[in-house]
Amino acid sequence: MICKSLFGTKAWLLLAGLAMAQEPAKTAEPVLLMPMFSIEAFEVNSVPISTGPAAKITIAPGNVLTAKILIRNWSPQGQKLRAYQAKIDPAGFTSGSSGSLMPVGHTPGTNNDANAFIDVKDPNFVHKGLGSIPLVDSASEGYRWLNVLLNLEEAPLAVQDSKKYYCGTVKLQASDDAAGTFTINMVQDNFASGLLDPANEPIVPLGYEALQVEVKAGVKWLRIDSSDPPNGAVDGRVLLSAAGKNDPAWNTIILQFSSEVGEATAADFEVTDGSNAPPKITKVETSGTQVLITLDKPIRTGVWTTVKHKGSSSFTRIGRLAGDVSNDGHTDANDLMVLIRGLNGGIKLPLYQADIDADGAVSTRDALRMIDLLTQAQGSNSKRIRKNP
Repeated sequence: MICKSLFGTKAWLLLAGLAMAQEPAKTAEPVLLMPMFSIEAFEVNSVPISTGPAAKITIAPGNVLTAKILIRNWSPQGQKLRAYQAKIDPAGFTSGSSGSLMPVGHTPGTNNDANAFIDVKDPNFVHKGLGSIPLVDSASEGYRWLNVLLNLEEAPLAVQDSKKYYCGTVKLQASDDAAGTFTINMVQDNFASGLLDPANEPIVPLGYEALQVEVKAGVKWLRIDSSDPPNGAVDGRVLLSAAGKNDPAWNTIILQFSSEVGEATAADFEVTDGSNAPPKITKVETSGTQVLITLDKPIRTGVWTTVKHKGSSSFTRIGRLAGDVSNDGHTDANDLMVLIRGLNGGIKLPLYQADIDADGAVSTRDALRMIDLLTQAQGSNSKRIRKNP
């Protein structure tokens, strides 16, 4: 059974301070850091928070917040951690001025494993690589996370450096009528949230740090919502048109952001294509919520080129592969069938997919050029867009 905390944070620090004050200065003892649970926000609408995890954050109604439960400093007296249990206080879901901030798909009595889970592959998982039994109760009103090591000898010791270790994840969504500040914390009474050592003794005292979420209308998290060319688009035109026109490949991208961009420079973005010499940004032009990126050269064929906004980690990815009418990263017979459907009016295809000969129109000439691509050796064109490292 997991025991509740015996003292609050201030009491623990006061006792530690008094103990140190009684020691002679020449034999000063290290500061006793208190074991601590915390809940922190990591993502908003699946985009990592650019400044890193936050204990206080402001979002808008309807936004989805990814929060993680963390622990630190569990070895003030050399204790090792065999098990932990954390339970969210459901009162926090309605602790704002109005509306709610609760797990996505929250339906008490029904498991909600997609939105409340323990990611044992998280690089900072407290029991990473160790045999354990992770359990999540996502059917109760207040969710609960539990993990127990199978081998007592493997219980980890905290270095007492305040490094935070991962215990569980919950995805919270603000309702459309949500407003005010919501306090998401753990249940601290009745042994609901706590730590156990290998002897199944509680590690106490134990502190708790809540997540403070302000929900306010009009708040917008800057991120790339769409782009032109669209994310995932592949330029299927040949390198040079049959008429000998200039290479039509993309060297500009329009990024549509979720809110006003303001000032932006090339330093705010990153271009990668898996090579050591990706295209470089030569110009950045902003207009309201749009940004026009100009590259020093067209994107390379046979690879994906990614343009990422560093501040939000949002991105758009575009490719280039002659004959890839279907935009699936391959050039094969299926592309000819898709092109024929477009020519017959069955589907509408943009020029970058269907105008194979790059003459500005989609016609039977493109079908003939597509057949050439499939039947002739194309030494300068890959038949597949490779995955970037």
